[in-house]
Amino acid sequence: MGMGRMWGMVVVVVVVVMVGSMFGAAVGQHQFDLVHAYAHMEEGRREGGSSGEYRQVLQEHDRRRLRRMMLEVVAFPITGDDDIFTTGLYYTRISLGTPPQQFYVHVDTGSDVAWVNCEPCSSCRRASNVALPISVYDPRKSSTMTGISCTDPECKVAAYPGNPTCSSNPLECPYSTLYGDGSSTNGYFVNDLFTFSQVQSGNATTTTGSATLTFGCGSNQTGTWATDGLIGFGQSPIAVTSQLSEQNKTVNIFAHCLQGDNQGSGSLVIGNIQEPDVVYTPIVPRQNHYNVELLNIAVRGVNVTTPAAFDLSSTGGVIMDSGTTLTYLVQPAYGQFQAGVGACLPVAVRLFCT
Repeated sequence: MGMGRMWGMVVVVVVVVMVGSMFGAAVGQHQFDLVHAYAHMEEGRREGGSSGEYRQVLQEHDRRRLRRMMLEVVAFPITGDDDIFTTGLYYTRISLGTPPQQFYVHVDTGSDVAWVNCEPCSSCRRASNVALPISVYDPRKSSTMTGISCTDPECKVAAYPGNPTCSSNPLECPYSTLYGDGSSTNGYFVNDLFTFSQVQSGNATTTTGSATLTFGCGSNQTGTWATDGLIGFGQSPIAVTSQLSEQNKTVNIFAHCLQGDNQGSGSLVIGNIQEPDVVYTPIVPRQNHYNVELLNIAVRGVNVTTPAAFDLSSTGGVIMDSGTTLTYLVQPAYGQFQAGVGACLPVAVRLFCT
């Protein structure tokens, strides 16, 4: 079944390149340094490596990512052995507990639940395929950890479609997430201290902030996990941004900013960014992902697509996704865009599309 018939959407990657310091005029920001999962391949490509191999890796990554998102939208399960963490491009380091325990987690704007591998773990990966140290959160070693029972208000806030019931153990608030590519994680929710870097307003001074957050203590994961867990920046109340906003630590806004140094690194910032050159567009309501309406595409100032090429209904739009590298268009938008680019090329140059 073609993409256009399965999902009347266009999928693009969010890239915000900020040169110099953008944090000087920030208010209440929480900053996470990001690392691109394929930064080492990009470096090799600039030094004379194969751009074809790099492109193939990105295309294969995006293929799995798109399949996952499309299946989530149409809401039916699928089996498979694809790796959920080959669908994640950026990871960051977070601190949980007292004393702090360090973890590398994938950053995903398409997920809500934050979770880490947790002791005791019946199925946790002990080695990473992206050369990261693997750690497992031990709630018994944290003096600030508190459990969540089925009767606690936090358990009701954490509830989401597909979450298991509490009948098996009322002393725990269970979670279970099945991703569209067949990977999964399940365990139980806990509360613990989440430590982060905070950029102060006006002088860009960085201090340490903290908040007690609800996250998943993952005791059973399927898939070839590459990091210690995942931090979701979705729109539900259980998402990290929503929890920080609920505690008045910051407003419920975040920005994914790349430094423009070709290393694929950058920052993910939670809070207001008082940057005069930022352009805003409305988010399409009632969507699982961050969708905006794409009205047209122009090549050299000339519109090359028609409004009819896009689904501008309440179920359509453009997914702004941190985990997708390339840009994907449904038909007929793709054909119109291809023709527009081709018209700007010399006669001797042709587009080879796969």
